[in-house]
Amino acid sequence: MHLLAENDDALRLVTSSETLLDAVVEGFAVRYEGDGLVAEVIFQLQHSKRLNRLLLRFKPVSSYAFAYSSEVFFYNVESFKFLRVSNGYYLSLDPVDERDQPDDCDNDTIRAEGVQAYNLTNSEGD
Repeated sequence: MHLLAENDDALRLVTSSETLLDAVVEGFAVRYEGDGLVAEVIFQLQHSKRLNRLLLRFKPVSSYAFAYSSEVFFYNVESFKFLRVSNGYYLSLDPVDERDQPDDCDNDTIRAEGVQAYNLTNSEGD
C-alpha cells in the first residue's frame, strides 16, 4: 500500500487521471479509530494505465450512507461526484445529477474532513 495523495491532491487525482468512472467497488469498510470514524472504499479501476486498485480512505467521517440489496449487482460506478466542500470532502457513487454540489438525493455518500488515496496495485516483486 503506497500513499499517492491527500486531500486536495487526492481530489485532483481522482477527478482527472485516475477516474472512478466504470470502476468496480471491491469493498467498503467503516470503523472507529481513536480520533474518529474512518470509511475506506477499494476500487478496481478500468481506465488507468498505472493503477489497478485504489483505496480512498476518509477520516474523520462526519456522515456516510450506503445501501445494498442482494437483488442489485455489487457495484459498478456508472457516475460519481467527488467535491471539496466547506467542511472537507464529499463523495457520491450514485449522484442524482452532475452538478458540482452535494444533493440530498445523492446516494452512496461519504462526507469527511480529509481523504487519502492509496495505490493497492501489486508491483512486480511484491
